[in-house]
Amino acid sequence: MKKLLPLLALPLALTACSNDSEPETTPSTEANDVATTSATDANGLDDDREIGEELQLASNPTNDVTLKVTEMTLGEECKYGTNDYDEEPYDLDGKQYLQISAEVNAKNVVTDAGGDWIMLNPPQIMDHDGFTQSTSVGFDCQNANDGHELWDTAIHSGEKKRIYGAFEVPQGVEKVSIENYTFDVKDL
Repeated sequence: MKKLLPLLALPLALTACSNDSEPETTPSTEANDVATTSATDANGLDDDREIGEELQLASNPTNDVTLKVTEMTLGEECKYGTNDYDEEPYDLDGKQYLQISAEVNAKNVVTDAGGDWIMLNPPQIMDHDGFTQSTSVGFDCQNANDGHELWDTAIHSGEKKRIYGAFEVPQGVEKVSIENYTFDVKDL
């Protein structure tokens, strides 16, 4: 500590002798600031997944289940049309549709409770303030008519299924989380 005190006193002495102008940033300080910012940005981007990437699901080590998101849209009309519940057009009331198509390959499923099937959870979203929220099912969107099953369908061990889900989400969504994998949707 005795060796550190003279080093701390030197900047104080220099400050007392200087004029009232703003201090200049030294190159070493600027380099450290840039390096810190770049590392933070890179870490944030590393967490995001890409459409078409094969992702491993299930925490049980004996499971072999993969998920591949094949399409994701945000703010578009219902892909398969809308249900006509009444004569008035459906009012999203400030929300928008998040639509996701995916493939799940359940090569081997053994749950802790002894079951042999899985079901995907509804996706969650993150808003521009960093808050995570649940999604609501887009009941106004019709079910798929091209071989995709409902998002929450049971997928048994040994099955491969194409699934589709339509969800209502607020404006300002920046990220979507599916089974703990995050997708950046700001540019969709």
